[in-house]
Amino acid sequence: MKIITGLLAPVPTRQAPRQESEATSAAEQPTAAPRQSQNPGSALLAAQRLLRETPEVDAQNVTACKAAIEAGTFKIDTDELARAMMDFHRHGY
Repeated sequence: MKIITGLLAPVPTRQAPRQESEATSAAEQPTAAPRQSQNPGSALLAAQRLLRETPEVDAQNVTACKAAIEAGTFKIDTDELARAMMDFHRHGY
């Protein structure tokens, strides 16, 4: 599956202006947890980078499945497989 990342851009966020009654002094404000980054798009960029670095195929899982098939220990739950196929065709996932 190829993901086109050139079309994705960080979405700017806007905060509603505060009313004077909502304004509090720095001493009255609760301490917020520190943010990892001030850039709202940085989480998306980090996720995109992780996705690019992640292989499309889990080689360890493939190797384990092949070994189980060769050993004759690979079990398939046909009821669960049929249920998953029906869900896919009914709901599209």
